[in-house]
Amino acid sequence: MVKILVVDDELQIRESLRTVLAAEGFEAVSVPSAAQALAAVFREPFDLVILDFVLADASGLSVLQKIREAQ
Repeated sequence: MVKILVVDDELQIRESLRTVLAAEGFEAVSVPSAAQALAAVFREPFDLVILDFVLADASGLSVLQKIREAQ
């Protein structure tokens, strides 16, 4: 099963995406912050990360860079 991480600090967007993805048969995990996204990615593998560009605690680009550096 494809595992997707949804990262968005807006609850409604995050949960809507997670719900739609789960309904389509994907395993979807959602988190509200850059810190939680990094912890999730370092804890378990994801096939895809849907990442908000502007998060409350960091930019989406900085999170992406940290994920890439860890790979």
